[in-house]
Amino acid sequence: MQLAEAVESFLSGYFATCRRSAKTKSAYSIDLAQFKAQIGSSAALECIEPPSLESWAGALTGDGYTPASVRRKFATLKVFF
Repeated sequence: MQLAEAVESFLSGYFATCRRSAKTKSAYSIDLAQFKAQIGSSAALECIEPPSLESWAGALTGDGYTPASVRRKFATLKVFF
């Protein structure tokens, strides 16, 4: 499965089965969109490995995100994966 398809499926399924705020859904959507932009929408989900995640963390830090923001974005990935 490609990353873009997995993200779409996750967002529609996760928020349909659990009561979450609109703010949470928006934050998850933003985080996953940024992750897709870094990794590539067509990346195979099973091929995403730790170096890709480390690269994204470095890019976020380089873009000025605080450590707390980077941790929150990775919390989104934890739920996603």
